[in-house]
Amino acid sequence: MTKREEQARERALKRALEKEENAKMDILAKEFAKAIRIAAKKSKYKVKSDSIFKIDNDLLISASCIAGRNRNFYFLFGIKKYSYDAIFWDILEMRNEVENLPNSFRAIGVGCFVAPSVILEYTITLAAPDDVNEFAESVLERMDKQVAEFTKNHSINEYVLEHDCMFDPIALKILAHIDMGDFAKAKLLAEREIEARKPGKWWSNGVTFNSGVVAYCNKRMQEVDCFKKLILCLNHYLQSWFLLLCKRHY
Repeated sequence: MTKREEQARERALKRALEKEENAKMDILAKEFAKAIRIAAKKSKYKVKSDSIFKIDNDLLISASCIAGRNRNFYFLFGIKKYSYDAIFWDILEMRNEVENLPNSFRAIGVGCFVAPSVILEYTITLAAPDDVNEFAESVLERMDKQVAEFTKNHSINEYVLEHDCMFDPIALKILAHIDMGDFAKAKLLAEREIEARKPGKWWSNGVTFNSGVVAYCNKRMQEVDCFKKLILCLNHYLQSWFLLLCKRHY
């Protein structure tokens, strides 16, 4: 056998072994995905397609598992305030179209129709455990602990404003500012993005995200100004009424 033939044989053997390993990994991945869905239901998560989610107070927590190489799985879980979606939909003028859809839509809906989340990630190595179900339960326990630790140490809004998140950091900062009632800062961020020719990756009904933010914030700031003027007028009226009563009494 020539050296070239030997090298070809080695490559063919390597491909065959890789194919066999990938086939085993596919079977293991399907078993693990099924086990995760079963464990999720026991842990008060809801299951939709290949993702799981739950509502925890004012937070929406979702997770999905992505198969990698060398028996590695990447577990991505997202955390966002439940209120972010309503703000997001108002910005894109589509709230009436989607507001009454189930919570699964907020968790795993089509990307252009749901607000982004703070994404956390960890890697697990699935080395053919004897009990896939038990392993899946331990993975969810680990995720719950990480989420609990994260929410204990951070306010979502504060975390978003202090960190550049993995995905859509500017959009998340805008949503956090609006959620906190700081419309001027949200508007400023959106205007800077527009000046940099970044309209935002979402659009609906002809409205791009950042232009929608500017219009939304202008409207909300006008509402706040009107409310303040109303309070001032009411206060002035009450003071005048009180002075008039005092004059009549004395």
